[in-house]
Amino acid sequence: MASPRVRPGTIAGSRTISMAAVVNWLKHTSCQHGCQITELEVVTTIIRGIQKFVGTYETTHVKFQSFSEWCIQKGYTKKPLAEPKK
Repeated sequence: MASPRVRPGTIAGSRTISMAAVVNWLKHTSCQHGCQITELEVVTTIIRGIQKFVGTYETTHVKFQSFSEWCIQKGYTKKPLAEPKK
């Protein structure tokens, strides 16, 4: 039997799963419901984190650039996720 999918805004049992709950699950690698996540959901969460970091610290990192190139190559985005401040 496949594990149930848990998505933000959907009902799991009798409660709504928030994006915060999904991110918390990703941080702690445990899920009481046998959760699964798609590559798209992982990419979206990482992009969100990169954008928050760049917005807060006004800097980027070489690994952000590598991930950005991978996202463009895979078709998740058409432009770089973060650019160095000029």
